[in-house]
Amino acid sequence: MNFLGLTINGYCFLEVVGSGSFGTVYKVQKDDNIFAAKVFAESFVLSEYKNDRNRITNEIDALKIVDSENLVKYYDDFEYTLESGLNTHIIIMEYVTGKKITDIIDEINDSDKLIDLFKNILNAVNQLHNYKIIHRDLKPDNILMTETGTIKIIDYGLAKLIDFSSITRTGDRVGSPMFMSPEQIVDSKHITKRSDIYSLGVILYLMFTKSYPYEVTSLEELVYKIINVPIIPPSEKNKKIPQYIEKIIYKALSKKDYNRYQTIEDFYQAFDNIEDLNNITPSTYYAWLINEKKVYETYVENNNLKCIFPLHLKYSQKGLYNYMLKNIDDVIIDPSTQRFSYATFSKYAGLVNLSYSPKTGVIDLDYLINKNNRQEYIKNWYNEVSEFNKVILPYHYISNTNYKADKIEEWIKVNVQLINESIDYIEEIGKKIETYAMISINLNNLMYEKERLLSYYVNLKVDKYIVQISDMKNPNVQNIATYVEFIKLLQISTGRDVIALKVPVALGLYLISIGIHGFSCGISNLEFFDENYIKDETEPFNLYAKYYFPQLLTLMSYYRADAYSLRDIYNELNKCNCSYCEGRDFVEIAAEKDYKIKLHFLEQMKKEFKNLNDIVDENEKKCYYGNRIEEAISNFESLKNNGLIKKSDINDILSILKRI
Repeated sequence: MNFLGLTINGYCFLEVVGSGSFGTVYKVQKDDNIFAAKVFAESFVLSEYKNDRNRITNEIDALKIVDSENLVKYYDDFEYTLESGLNTHIIIMEYVTGKKITDIIDEINDSDKLIDLFKNILNAVNQLHNYKIIHRDLKPDNILMTETGTIKIIDYGLAKLIDFSSITRTGDRVGSPMFMSPEQIVDSKHITKRSDIYSLGVILYLMFTKSYPYEVTSLEELVYKIINVPIIPPSEKNKKIPQYIEKIIYKALSKKDYNRYQTIEDFYQAFDNIEDLNNITPSTYYAWLINEKKVYETYVENNNLKCIFPLHLKYSQKGLYNYMLKNIDDVIIDPSTQRFSYATFSKYAGLVNLSYSPKTGVIDLDYLINKNNRQEYIKNWYNEVSEFNKVILPYHYISNTNYKADKIEEWIKVNVQLINESIDYIEEIGKKIETYAMISINLNNLMYEKERLLSYYVNLKVDKYIVQISDMKNPNVQNIATYVEFIKLLQISTGRDVIALKVPVALGLYLISIGIHGFSCGISNLEFFDENYIKDETEPFNLYAKYYFPQLLTLMSYYRADAYSLRDIYNELNKCNCSYCEGRDFVEIAAEKDYKIKLHFLEQMKKEFKNLNDIVDENEKKCYYGNRIEEAISNFESLKNNGLIKKSDINDILSILKRI
């Protein structure tokens, strides 16, 4: 029914100012005052009055107590009999002139101004929550700014009437459901204020990217992605978005409401705690130690060295193990548990001697699914690692090729169970230990399991994460881009440090340049992890040594018996002036059984990290490393042109990083 021109209860209906799922809003005048009148749609009233309790009148009663400059004010309400004979409700509200936030967002690009605007929106929604009202339909169209700059929240009076079905059945486009929380879609009757916090997160995403968190072509696809799929990283839409804003967005848009900000006050304070959100932990190199006792002792006399040590080597490397006990704050213990899923573990005494190694057979899915087995496993593990303050929790390789691919999710689940139960056991013991969750998976499998891994791992109560990828020797642009995105999402969405384990130096430094906490590889030897190291009898030792060239951002291999093969390249690149190489011929350096080469490597890592940590601005850090990549590629080409390498042996990782 068209109300234009009618006068009802003294209110003259002048013009239509908006319409939606529940009815039409008119501009009306009574005496010399202007108001907004909301008239419920006949179809909605008809369906609502079938209920025993009329939610419309209940909501009107709730509106009467609201009194805030940020909330559209209630004035009056009454019934009106339509031509059909059905009674409808008309609500008289404050008439607000101004702009919708939708239009204002398009006009602002300055980060500080956007933050100020969003804080004002938070304050306005907080007023609503103080009245114990959940909006349920927060979106830019329901937020106005008056000519005096005051934020006004509208349509909150219908808050409890709105659920997913009521929005979608009216033929609305994807826009309105885009702001709905996962729980509002799944069970709209049991939501909390944290659902509004999710909607505010979408608004914040829109403000800084001018786009939505999901790219979809249908409502069905949107529903699936809101419930199951991580958001598109805001930095993909806006390369200049401050990292701390990106972290705030990720937290606000957590799939689980208990991982979001719990109140508007918490959300607001996040903008004032920039130091916490920027994760000011300095970027760090972690040395993967195998048998470098002399190198370790020499280096740590004058430097701190963060390192990761596989525990099964404590028997064959007793001297190194005992020396590390004196520096436990810098040592992360890897329990080597993933090896126990492969029969070849029994060929190595160090693995067999660990109290948590299987007594017969292997530790397989059937064994791990049994809770009693897990508890015994965890108890024995803890007894072995309890001397140290930083430990990787029990884990197993997710892409175990002894199983069919459809077992990957079972491996993920059992890894998460081990992590959660290990944390519970540590808490029960009462010792303070820094805990690390390890994710170990094949690079190609990661492409298909990224979302599933994130959904399982982001809610863990661990202190930090480590990601270990197999098959890094055969990368391509797509799978490396997926890896980079995954490790970045993991760090941003959890707000915890992430270490990339056993990656090529070039990739590790690239990750540091985009804000990842740390990376690890062997000291001038092992750069890659491969399942064959734990599945077959292959050990990561060979007849080749490696020397790190900072000008190439990579390690170059040479036959140990023939150091001359790298001498010309070493000289061509103007040698090295670190304290371990300066003034010495490469053959002389290489003759010391890797000792000087490894000290050189640690010194170069120290310089690389200092250079990156000294750059505060995120974009400058990316530019710095981008220039390093270009320089390294140019140096490879120069070596080729001078006949020092037979082909353009440009590291695959370098060329890939240049493209992503």
